[in-house]
Amino acid sequence: MEIPSKFVKQYDISLSTRFYQIAGYCVSNRGKLHIFGGYDFFGYITQIHDRKQLEQLEGRYLCFEIVQGKPKTKVDTVPSSRFIGSSCAYIPEFETGVLFSGFCEDFSQDSSQDSFQYAENTGYYGKYLINYKFNGKLCKDNIEKYCMDAYKPASRAFHAVAWDSDRCCLWVYSGTRNISSNKSECMPELWKWCAITNKWTLIPTDSPKSRYGHAMVYYKDRLYIFGGSVNRTTPCKKVVDIIDFSKNRIPKWERINLEKSHMPYGATMNVVNIDGVGTRIIISGGQLEDMSESLTNNQNISIADDETEFKDLEITILNPEDNKSTKAIIKGVNNVAYHSSAVMNGKLYLNFGFNQAKSGAISYSPKIIEIDISGAILSMFNPEINRLEPYFSPEKPYNEEIKPVVQLTSLKTQISQFWRSMKQTPLVDIFFQHQTNPSPISDFIVFTGEVMQNPRNSLIKFSAVYIMKQVMTRRIGKFMNKLYDLSLNHIYDFALYSYTGTIIPERSIYTNFQDFKLFFELCLEFKYYRLIWLEVGCHISDLKPSQIIEICATRDPNTHKAAMENPQLYILFYIFNETLRVNFDAMTTAELESIQNLPLVAEYMTDFIGMSPNVKPVEFKFIIPETNALRDLSDLFPDTIMQINGTLAAYLGDSIMLGDTNITDEFSTSVIDSVIKCDMKMIIDRSNDEETIKKIIQSIQLINLLKKVTVHFISSYYSPHMSTIRRLVLKSGKIHSAIIEMIPKIKHELLFAFLVHVLGIGGEFEFFTKDLVSIICRSSSLRRLVAGNRYAVNTTAKMMYPILALMYMGEDNCKIENLPKFVNKDDLGGAILDAASQKPCIVPSFVLEKAKPLVLNYLKQNKGDHSSSFIVKHFCGAVQIGVLEDMIANHPTNEWVSRLEQEKRREMDGKELKALFIHTFSSKYSK
Repeated sequence: MEIPSKFVKQYDISLSTRFYQIAGYCVSNRGKLHIFGGYDFFGYITQIHDRKQLEQLEGRYLCFEIVQGKPKTKVDTVPSSRFIGSSCAYIPEFETGVLFSGFCEDFSQDSSQDSFQYAENTGYYGKYLINYKFNGKLCKDNIEKYCMDAYKPASRAFHAVAWDSDRCCLWVYSGTRNISSNKSECMPELWKWCAITNKWTLIPTDSPKSRYGHAMVYYKDRLYIFGGSVNRTTPCKKVVDIIDFSKNRIPKWERINLEKSHMPYGATMNVVNIDGVGTRIIISGGQLEDMSESLTNNQNISIADDETEFKDLEITILNPEDNKSTKAIIKGVNNVAYHSSAVMNGKLYLNFGFNQAKSGAISYSPKIIEIDISGAILSMFNPEINRLEPYFSPEKPYNEEIKPVVQLTSLKTQISQFWRSMKQTPLVDIFFQHQTNPSPISDFIVFTGEVMQNPRNSLIKFSAVYIMKQVMTRRIGKFMNKLYDLSLNHIYDFALYSYTGTIIPERSIYTNFQDFKLFFELCLEFKYYRLIWLEVGCHISDLKPSQIIEICATRDPNTHKAAMENPQLYILFYIFNETLRVNFDAMTTAELESIQNLPLVAEYMTDFIGMSPNVKPVEFKFIIPETNALRDLSDLFPDTIMQINGTLAAYLGDSIMLGDTNITDEFSTSVIDSVIKCDMKMIIDRSNDEETIKKIIQSIQLINLLKKVTVHFISSYYSPHMSTIRRLVLKSGKIHSAIIEMIPKIKHELLFAFLVHVLGIGGEFEFFTKDLVSIICRSSSLRRLVAGNRYAVNTTAKMMYPILALMYMGEDNCKIENLPKFVNKDDLGGAILDAASQKPCIVPSFVLEKAKPLVLNYLKQNKGDHSSSFIVKHFCGAVQIGVLEDMIANHPTNEWVSRLEQEKRREMDGKELKALFIHTFSSKYSK
C-alpha cells in the first residue's frame, strides 16, 4: 500500500543549524519538537571526554516548530544528554522526559567532523535518572538528576522504555552491556520505576529471548515491543511481542505476526489517536543491519549526494484492538533508521538518523520528515471492514456495494480534514470569516455504551462531545422509510454525521439532483442545518443555477417558509443572491418555470431584473448553525428531563450550560460527567479570556452537580490548565467574584479545596477540607502554617482562610459566633481588613457587613498603629466595610490624603473615589 506524497513534507534544516542526530530522542511539547541526545557528529565528536564526567557531558539540542507554515529552529546545548544507547520517555501529565542509562564512547583523535571511526572503549551511565522539564522550552535550569537506590537495574544500552500513565510508572525492558572487551550480553529483564515513590521493582515474567535495539510503546495495559535482535545475526523483523498486564499478576507474553516483515534495526514506534478511526501504533523506518555494523562497514559517513538512490520510507500501521497490521510505503521519501520520532497535532515527525541507499551504503539524513498520519490513514480507512484500503481520490466512486457502518469516534481530526477539503470549494472563505463559535461542525452530545461500561474509558479522552445510539434510534424512527429512499452515499453521510457531527468529503459523492434534493429535504426535517452547510459546501459546484435556486426555495417543514429564510441557513440566502447576480440574465423562462416553490422566493428575484453581473456582491452576516441539546437529552432521559426545574440546556458548539438543577443521579453521573470531561479539553486553546472564564465557571457548576468527586477527578481535569486559570484569577476580578459567590453553594469538600487552590492558597497537589480550614483558622500559628513562597497569590493565606471559612459555612448561618475562633480575635479583624483592601476586592458584601464588628474592634485595639502608611494601605478596605471614619479618627487628614491620591487613585472604584474626594476637600479646607 502506498501513502500519497501530498500527506508528507520534508524540512532540510542542516545547512542553517549544522545539526545531525543518530539514535537520539524527540519530545513533543506545546506545539514544539525538542530533539536531543544521541550522536551529533558535527558538534562534539572531536572532544575527548573524561569518563568521570559522563553525567555532566553536554550535547546539542534542537527546538523545532512550525510558525505560519514555515519551520523555525533554535540550537542550544544541554547537560546530561547522553551520547548513545539511552532511552527517553515523555510524561505528558507532568510535561517531563525521563532519561535512563546508555553509554558514551571515547572518540579517537583521528575522528573528524566529516567522518566517524568506531571505538569500542565505552563508559556506561547508571547512577542517575535524568529528568527534563518542558514548559514550551528546554533549558539547563530545567534538568534534574534523580539519584537511584542500590536496588535498581544494571546500567545498559539499547534498551527500551515506555511511560505507563495508568500506573504512573516507567517500564524498562531488556538491553545490552559489555561483560568483557569483546563480549556483550542481553538482559531479559522487565523493570518498573514508580514515579511517586522513586522505587525500582523487578517484574517476574515468562519472557521470550531478550533483545537489544528494539522499540517499545505502552497502550491500554500492554507493552508493544518490536525490532532489535538477540544478536547480530538473529533479528526480530516480523513479530510484535506484547506484555499484557490486564489479567494476571504475572504479566503474560503474547506474540503477533505482522502482515509483512518490517526492517528491524533502528525503527521507532509511536501511538497515534486518529479521530474517525481509533488508536493505531505506527512502526516507522528501520534498516537491515544494526548500528555497530553500519558504523563498522561505513568508516566515512557523510551526507549523500543528490544522485544516490535510496530505499523508500516504510511504515507499518498496527491496530491494537484486533492486532492486524498494514504496511505502507511513501515513494520519493528516503527511508530513515536510528532516527528520533514524535507525534504532534496528529502528525508524525521522523528526525534525522541514517539513510540507507539501495546499494547498502549509509549516510546522514539531514531532514525532519512530517507525515500527516491522521489524514493519510483517514483517507484510506474503510469503516465497514475496520481496515485500511488503498487511497482513492474524489474522482474514484465509493463502492456502493459496501453497506455504510458508522464508528462512534471523536471529531478533531475529521474536522481538520474537512476544512482542508473545503479549501477546494467556493464557500470556504465564508465558513472561515463567519464562524461564531470555536467548533462549528461538532453537533451533538454523544457518549457510547462502551464508554459507560469501562471506567477507564469513561474519562473520555476525546476532543468532541458524543450522543448515545438510542437517541438516534428514537429520533429517526418515524423517518426510517424516507431514509431508505436515499442513495447509499447519502445514507452514509447522514449516518456518519448523526454519530460524529461531520462527514468525509472524499466519500460524499454527488449522483444526481433528485437524490441531492431528497437528502436536503430530509436534513431540513431533521433540523440538520450544519449538515446542510457541509453538503452544500461540498457539492455547490455540481449544481446548475436553477437547481441552486430550487434548493434555496425548498419549503422548510418546520417554518413553512423558504429554507433560505431560516436564520440558521442564511448561507443559502447568500448563495441565492450570488447565483442570481451572476446568472439571472442568462436564465431562460423555461428554466425559471421548472423551479419548484418559486413563489416563495419570487419577491427576492425582482431586484435582479436587468442587474449587471459586475455589480459587487452584497455583504451578509452569517450565523453558524447551533443545536439545542435539550431535545437530545429528552430523547435519552425522557423521565429525568421532566424533573428539571427551570433548567436551560443549550449546546453551543462544544459546551453545555446548565443552571442550578434538581436532577437524578442517573442524569448527573452520565450526562454531566461526560460533558465536563469533554468540555475542558477545548476550553483553553479555542477561547479568549472572557469565554474561558465563562466556561471554567460552568464546569465548576457542573461538577458540583455530580454525586461523587474524587481527588484524581479534580486533579486530572484541571491540573493541565492550572497556569492559565491562575493567570486569569490574578488578571480578572470577574472570575474572582464568581468563584467567591459559588463557594457557599459548593457541596463537595474536594471541589471547595480546588477553589481555595485557585484563589491562591495551597500547594500544587494539596487539597484542603472544611475541617482543615477550621483547624488553621483556630491556630495562633496561622502565618507559620500557611505562609511560604509556594503560594502565588495577591492575597496572603492569612487573609483568605477566615473569609473562605465564613462563606463555606453558608450565608444564612454565617454568624460571627459560629466562625472558628482565632486565639487572638484581632488577627481575624485585621485579616478581613487586609483582604478587603486588595484589588480586585474579592470579599462579598455580606462578609464585609458581618465582619464590621471584628474590624472595629481591631481598629480600637490598635489605635497607635494608624500611621499614614497604614491608612493608605487600608483605605479601600475601610471604605468598603464602612469603618473609614473610625480608622482616620484623631489623625490629621493632610498627612495621608495627598499620598493616597498618588499611590492608589487608579485602583479605586466610584465609592472609594467619592470618599477620597470628600477627605481631599476636607484637607484643603483645614489648611
